Amino acid sequence: MKKEVFLNIGLIVTLQFILSSCSGTVKTQPSAQGEVKESVPISKALEVPSVPEAVSFVSQPVKDVFPAPVIRKQGVFETLDFTISDLDGKQVSLSDFAGKPVILFFWAVWCPFCTEELPHLQKQYPNIKAKGIEVLAIDINDSPERLKKFLSRRAITLPVLMDEKSHVATAYKVIGIPTYVLINANGEIQFHGNILPDTYLELLAEK
Repeated sequence: MKKEVFLNIGLIVTLQFILSSCSGTVKTQPSAQGEVKESVPISKALEVPSVPEAVSFVSQPVKDVFPAPVIRKQGVFETLDFTISDLDGKQVSLSDFAGKPVILFFWAVWCPFCTEELPHLQKQYPNIKAKGIEVLAIDINDSPERLKKFLSRRAITLPVLMDEKSHVATAYKVIGIPTYVLINANGEIQFHGNILPDTYLELLAEK
């Protein structure tokens, strides 16, 4: 009986010590420069940062939650620039279309949803082009041979560029494909999503 009492008392004392320690502070070790940071409460030091609420980029304007990355400026054109090749080996840069609205369509031959979407975009392409909007279909990670073979069996007239190492797709935070990125005449990203929204003309007209 006495042994059990002593064990219980020892457990209580231990718990009290732990609880009292958690209300104290922690001091960091001196840095290489000999500086010691200010003491902080243990509860604060052990605090787990909250995870921000996930943001869906599917079919919604992202002017506020997905600001246009800036690498270089060219007049009113201010956005993420890139230079990749078309099927003929010609170098094409996004900045070639400065001052014009641009639709980037990220896709790949190996993506069934993309190959289903491509004919629909092609069907709308003449009307889109007539409104002064440029369209760039950026193929991701396909070899030129495979891409040319695929397109040779289809009546695709819209410009197709090759992002063979996925650098452009990575820079534009493309996770799933197909992905549309709408850029207005000022070079600002107005939309980043998996479908071409019905309101794309209004989005591209926003300034």
